[in-house]
Amino acid sequence: FVPLLGVDAQQSRGAPRPLSRGTEILTSWDAEQRLYVKGDVGIEPEALAMLESWLGKNALNWTVLLLEDARGETYRNRDGRNYSGAKAVEYALGQGLQNQGEFAKQQDKRTGQANGAILAILLKERTFFYSGSETQNRRGLGQRNWRGDLDRPAFRAMSNGRRLIDAVKGTVEEVNSRLTRRLQAEQKEREREMREAQQRIDQAGRVVGELEGEIDTLEKEVAAFKLAHPKATGDLTEPRLPLLRDGLKAARAALEGNAPAEALKLARPVGEFVDAQRRSLANYPSASAEFAALNEEIGKIIPGREGWGSDRLELAREELAK
Repeated sequence: FVPLLGVDAQQSRGAPRPLSRGTEILTSWDAEQRLYVKGDVGIEPEALAMLESWLGKNALNWTVLLLEDARGETYRNRDGRNYSGAKAVEYALGQGLQNQGEFAKQQDKRTGQANGAILAILLKERTFFYSGSETQNRRGLGQRNWRGDLDRPAFRAMSNGRRLIDAVKGTVEEVNSRLTRRLQAEQKEREREMREAQQRIDQAGRVVGELEGEIDTLEKEVAAFKLAHPKATGDLTEPRLPLLRDGLKAARAALEGNAPAEALKLARPVGEFVDAQRRSLANYPSASAEFAALNEEIGKIIPGREGWGSDRLELAREELAK
């Protein structure tokens, strides 16, 4: 509870629910009722009725309790402790009503979380009490954020002209507007994360798709190489294409499971192998020409020994093919 200064009267119309004790709200609470009043809070019935109507339009998840004083209030907590006065009201609302079945079922459609909120003002004791549910608590708008933060609109209203109705409305508007802004920020963050996740999936999909095309190209290049070099053997002629395609199938499966990082991890060795194979195929003709030129040079250096290194150069060509 936090000290306040007082209260004044305003006029309008409405139907708050009267209570003989504040703790009666535990048995009198109704999901269709927003405003509960104990004693004379210095506000005309019409003004209280208008406040009930305003709450019904702007604060469906709020329960507001206005008390003339805390006389006669008692509450026995779950741990067996007994409280009286303002403390009894505090515990009855914060630990009793807040966890009561029907009250706890109130839910914010935007979050799917409990969102019942409570505001109590005890005039004689000059105190406030506020409590939120999961929706407020998770976003820095719970009871621990009340003192010195969420209580400012109510404190200003009660300090400046003792405006009780403005204290109620100001508190509701402050909490609700902050909640809306924070939920909007969460939505924007979720949308950003979804966009980035989709971008990662699209990027990985492009990589896998390009590799699928490169394997097809490699298959054609290998076929052409074998026609040009029928005696060649080794990986250049048999690059294990089925295994490469199996690797990309696993990458595709990871993509379908929304795991782009895993898809790239699976695709990376496939891409490295394909790149190495294609470079080797491309380099083979120039390497053969270099071997032939080298063999000719040997013949020039050692007259009469033309072809002396042919067998070794042929072995080198075979190794290159492998």
